Amino acid sequence: MNNIILPVCLPNCYSYEILADLKVDIFVDYNVYNIPMDALFLMAARKNTKRGFLFVSKILGKHLPVHPLIPLIGGAALAARYASMMYNEKSIEEKCDFAQALVSSVEREKTWEYIRSNPLPLPEKTLFIGFAETATALGHGMFSCFAENAQYIHTTRENILGIENILNFVEEHSHATEHYCYAIDPALFDNEDMVVLVDDEITTGKSALNFIKAIQSQYPRQKYGIVSILDWRGDADKQRLAAVEDELGITIHCISLTSGKISVTGKPVVDDHENKPQEPLVTNVTSSVVETIILGNDLGALLEFSSQSTNMDINTVPYLYATGRFGINSQQQAELEDKFEQVGVALQQKRQGKKTLCLGTGEFMYIPFKIAGYMGDGVSVQSTTRSPIYPAEHAGYAVKQATSFSNPDDSLMINYVYNIPIGHYDEVFIFLERAVTDKGLESLLQALEPLLIPKISILVCVS
Repeated sequence: MNNIILPVCLPNCYSYEILADLKVDIFVDYNVYNIPMDALFLMAARKNTKRGFLFVSKILGKHLPVHPLIPLIGGAALAARYASMMYNEKSIEEKCDFAQALVSSVEREKTWEYIRSNPLPLPEKTLFIGFAETATALGHGMFSCFAENAQYIHTTRENILGIENILNFVEEHSHATEHYCYAIDPALFDNEDMVVLVDDEITTGKSALNFIKAIQSQYPRQKYGIVSILDWRGDADKQRLAAVEDELGITIHCISLTSGKISVTGKPVVDDHENKPQEPLVTNVTSSVVETIILGNDLGALLEFSSQSTNMDINTVPYLYATGRFGINSQQQAELEDKFEQVGVALQQKRQGKKTLCLGTGEFMYIPFKIAGYMGDGVSVQSTTRSPIYPAEHAGYAVKQATSFSNPDDSLMINYVYNIPIGHYDEVFIFLERAVTDKGLESLLQALEPLLIPKISILVCVS
């Protein structure tokens, strides 16, 4: 069955026929910046019996390639809305047209230049937390829009050694349920400051509430925020949040760009042989030219922690401080901008084509996207992912092509990259936060070979 987007009765009602008999109806009751639905997301079927559908964001740069500024503008839109709702700070809202910035290149550049030159004030100390793996760049982008008093950390699915896991919680519907938080300084949480959870989409809100309960049990405070691009919570979900507020004696502020209700009919797709795209018939495959670029210390301080994969292999290569995985504040963030620009300009000189993809890996998204923004015209960004999605060759369906491979740092973990058409890109820059073995890269490089990408650059940020 084709994926069809139809208005139902009213302009704020949409119907998405996804795959097989799976259908999602959406009733939008709030869209603060009047961003068209088709500029926010497409729909796809997840390989997940707990929740069979997926809102595939056109802002995140995760499953769909986007201009490097789009994820940053998405984070800025959340920052602007948060500042407006919490502190009546409307400067960015009054100056920027986010709906146009997401669809117009001219407005995009204008909007980003204004945001970058006019960071928002933040009257109280606030910790912003991005949800791994999808919203790590979105949360970082939101945090980066505030001039002071802001701190950022993102959750992780990685098993990190040499530092205490100070918090963990479960994302019940996910393909990878466990989230962890590692903070260099426990004072990041050990206070009564405002905590804001940042995600791209909230369907029930259970994951956010699980995290709030985990924080409150160890580091109690009075108020929290949940900020998202999309909020589809129903009445029962909102009542559950109110019950948690009463139970814990806290206030939870929910802020989104778009909200409404969804209705799901049909069953999750179990196996989709009928709609599965044919494997590409590629003859005379010419191997890509593969180059490795080592950045060294170009992106600042390193953290001497190791990681352990699911097959118990240890990677002792340090982590980057700049990712925010272990905590970062406003001042530290401001000091990084010149470094991103310097690396981006240097990589621009290495470009050999007009169509370039900068590919982040897993949770490592924000830094690749920032660097890509300085690499010139014709650059798109997206990231590999752990999320398994059914591909299908239907008009309007979000995922038309899927490539799977073993995670370079964990051979037992399958990763994916979506929507790279055969022969579309002149070159791909693959950003790895930490060096991995040549053997670890074999699966990824073999998976990319049929896509006929003439040049592949493996960009290693820490070796």
